[in-house]
Amino acid sequence: MRVPRTRKAAAVIMAAALIPAAHPVTAHASSSESGVRAQAPACVGDGPFMYRNFKSGKVLSAQGGFGTTVVQDTEWSPHPFVLWQYWCRIPDGLYRSYENMQYNLNMGISGGSTAANASAILANPAGDINQDWLQRADSRYPAGVFALVNRKSSMCLGISSASIEDGARAAQFPCDGKLNQGWSEVPVPGW
Repeated sequence: MRVPRTRKAAAVIMAAALIPAAHPVTAHASSSESGVRAQAPACVGDGPFMYRNFKSGKVLSAQGGFGTTVVQDTEWSPHPFVLWQYWCRIPDGLYRSYENMQYNLNMGISGGSTAANASAILANPAGDINQDWLQRADSRYPAGVFALVNRKSSMCLGISSASIEDGARAAQFPCDGKLNQGWSEVPVPGW
């Protein structure tokens, strides 16, 4: 029995629509003369960037939506589909908000806490000052390495337990110039 063309076309369209739902990263892909590359929305501020921890050499990563804990992970770049490791920098005077390109959510502190060891999470952009960060030079770090200071708590972003492992949690701590609180900004190749 022959299936009418309209049914075939509808089946193909429905199948294509399901692919991005099953694999959200593929929703940003398209082919071009130079091959397949990410087609994510442009950053509102500037970027994208990756943020590399000075101690571990790993980058900030957030593989989940609202409320997901920000962690460090092995850098996947220059792979074009690791948008969860790419961050847009949105200016607010001396401060910046960091928006994750995969989820369009800002890095903030869980519950807007001012307590030490409170986790960095992805949150809806809300203008709350716990989502604002200052890149501050520190003489204890080499050139190009800085502390990320939270505007609300005045604490620095670091990696919990100074871990060098993938999946270690990013959190705020009193600024002490330790290596796990040092960050460098790495432009994403090809953007």
